[in-house]
Amino acid sequence: MNWLIICLLIFATVSSARANILVSPSDDIYLLANRQYDSADYEKAAELYAQYLNLKPNADLAIPAKLNLGMSFYYLKDWAKARETLSALPIDDPAIKKYVAAVLVRCRTELGETAATPIAPDLAGLQTMEPVVIFILDVYLDITRSLVIHGKTSTKATLTIDNSSAGTDENNEFTATISWRKGRPVVIKARGQNNSEGVLNYYPDSEPPLKPLNLRVRNSSANSAFIEWDDNRETDIKGYKLYYNLTGGSRRQVNEIILKPNYEIIGLGKLTRSSNRNFQVTVTAIDKMDNESDTSSVLEFNLP
Repeated sequence: MNWLIICLLIFATVSSARANILVSPSDDIYLLANRQYDSADYEKAAELYAQYLNLKPNADLAIPAKLNLGMSFYYLKDWAKARETLSALPIDDPAIKKYVAAVLVRCRTELGETAATPIAPDLAGLQTMEPVVIFILDVYLDITRSLVIHGKTSTKATLTIDNSSAGTDENNEFTATISWRKGRPVVIKARGQNNSEGVLNYYPDSEPPLKPLNLRVRNSSANSAFIEWDDNRETDIKGYKLYYNLTGGSRRQVNEIILKPNYEIIGLGKLTRSSNRNFQVTVTAIDKMDNESDTSSVLEFNLP
């Protein structure tokens, strides 16, 4: 192999500060598709990208959606759909354009079309080459707030992640734990068996999850209330934070990450006043990168 191709295309989509903008259902589909893509669930990602493009074929995000749709087909080894999706895609970035051209060579080779399909002279040597692909399987912050990256390569390779060695095991999987500051890329360098190299600047997820929905009181007593809400189905959810207060009083937070979509708040009786037994509760979702969602709608209730 004379050239190492590292494939991990992460696109900035919608600003993480969503509290002051209106997000349409189709935008939510796009965000969910990105999360499925990042977690390597390419079958689900392809389904969601196709839904988004059906709703917004001419939107600003249509091109990155089509690119990720094509790459999802590529990872699924659906060479015909990958070629069809990527062939007519307008791409301005030279590096991405060159990469897509190489992917198309691979697709045409798998489909038996290489000999009959003209390709650019500088890509002619790729016809018989197997790209090395890096799959990011899981990324999260551990209890020390170090970044843990777990991934896999399509063939044997030696990796350096932010100057730390991360060799692959017999299954071509790797795990690396590094110091990391939010907003900074992680530099991943890969060396193939013939010493060819590739470099990737990987930006860990900085986009918050969707806010929890449908808060409700299952039951309550003079001193407690059992709150539940719809489970967040995003694949990288770590848990939830719950905030509560007596109406007109200071806000309190449950001092733990809640792992299930329900929680019993106890000790409420001592916060009440003779004329005020009304409480307010909100919940946020937390992902593995400690990104916190917008606050849910306020749930109000009275203790009996």
